[in-house]
Amino acid sequence: MRLLENENVLRKRLTMLQSIYKFLFNLCSSPQLPKNKDVDGILSHEEITAGLWGPLPSIHVVLFLDFDGVVHKCQNESFERMHLIERLLDASPSMFIVISSSWRECGSITYLKSLFRSPYRDRVIGATPSLYLPSGSIGVRAAECEDFVTRHKVKAFICLDDDATLFLQSTRTCFVQIITPGLMKRI
Repeated sequence: MRLLENENVLRKRLTMLQSIYKFLFNLCSSPQLPKNKDVDGILSHEEITAGLWGPLPSIHVVLFLDFDGVVHKCQNESFERMHLIERLLDASPSMFIVISSSWRECGSITYLKSLFRSPYRDRVIGATPSLYLPSGSIGVRAAECEDFVTRHKVKAFICLDDDATLFLQSTRTCFVQIITPGLMKRI
């Protein structure tokens, strides 16, 4: 008797799994699904943000920019200090921004540029790749910035970030650490 009960339970589970599989299969193969569409700034599977989004001017300084802890307090998302980045760009006409923030991993190019006011969007020219270092390694953001510098023949650059552990000791000559929550007013 008990064997029959177990068999019935297994059949019910199998039937349930088959119906779930069928539903998911139909959902995935449905022609009504939006494909390769940028939905509210979320990165589609086909779009790659890493790299240079346009030509790099011959005279340039690239500012590798982190967002969290730099242009706003961590997990604040207010961009309350973005005006200080804008002042820096106004004072440095040959400076261009490459996004090194983790925001590059989930935001589309259009969305990332939209975080900046209109006059500055053309100065946002790319995003670093996402690299993965062996476990226990430090300096992943430095490696990502250096990869971008090498690939795109960047002549001069500076990294603005709040997390020194993402940069190796050797790369800290071009690294400015923001210690206060949000970009310091001295810039």
